Amino acid sequence: MPNGTRRGTSKARERWKGFVQLWKLERATDEIDSEELVIPLIIVSFVTGALDSTCYADLATFASNQTGNIIMLSVGAAGLAPPGHNTLFNGISLVGYLVSAFLASSLANYFGTRLRFWIMLSHSMQVVLLLVGLILLATKVIVPRHVVLLVMLASASGVQVAQARTSKVPEVPTAMLSTPIVDLIVDPNLFKLSMSDPSVQPRNRRAAHIFSMVIGSFVGAFMHKASGTVSVMAMSIGIKVMVTCGFWMIRSPKEKEAMKQRRAG
Repeated sequence: MPNGTRRGTSKARERWKGFVQLWKLERATDEIDSEELVIPLIIVSFVTGALDSTCYADLATFASNQTGNIIMLSVGAAGLAPPGHNTLFNGISLVGYLVSAFLASSLANYFGTRLRFWIMLSHSMQVVLLLVGLILLATKVIVPRHVVLLVMLASASGVQVAQARTSKVPEVPTAMLSTPIVDLIVDPNLFKLSMSDPSVQPRNRRAAHIFSMVIGSFVGAFMHKASGTVSVMAMSIGIKVMVTCGFWMIRSPKEKEAMKQRRAG
């Protein structure tokens, strides 16, 4: 057999082995490198912005931005809340967020914060919570301004942020903006003319998170105005489902090392 044909056959066999390896269930127990989680978490930041916009438009309450909810609780307690504002919603969102974040972080620490199984389970839980809210809305069991929808959104956000914050990607919290913006501004490499230098990696990640969440907020707000809460939630669920499936496709460090050894051999 000619050398060129032999090499081509070897590469095809290697690709096939890689494809078969991809679907082995034991991959669920692999630990994913934090570097591989950056892009998925940045995409999730977009969803956070969209959902917080539609949640605020319906309920004058945030699902993820709990700083805003705590401020509104204090204003409400002082009797200074705007007319018609239901401060109870802020409290419900905060409680739902904290309880789900506590439960999710406990599970993360038990299973392993970057275990593929846990990451996919965490994002699946978010999808289920949002899907329940969407079904209730679409079937008109509840209206957008309903406490059940708020609980679903806040609980999904709590699980999401717990997963993000335990992933060892501190530059992409997926929910808050104040700290990442300040961290970006004070970064000594803010104006460094490079995209590949390791020293600018934190800057790039923060900038991508901020951009993604801001764009998501505007998309969510204008989509909500044009077609309502259901469309924003459907879009968000679709994106989260794709992100969740994408975690299965990520190669773990162990798999990358095995591939290198096979190629070297």
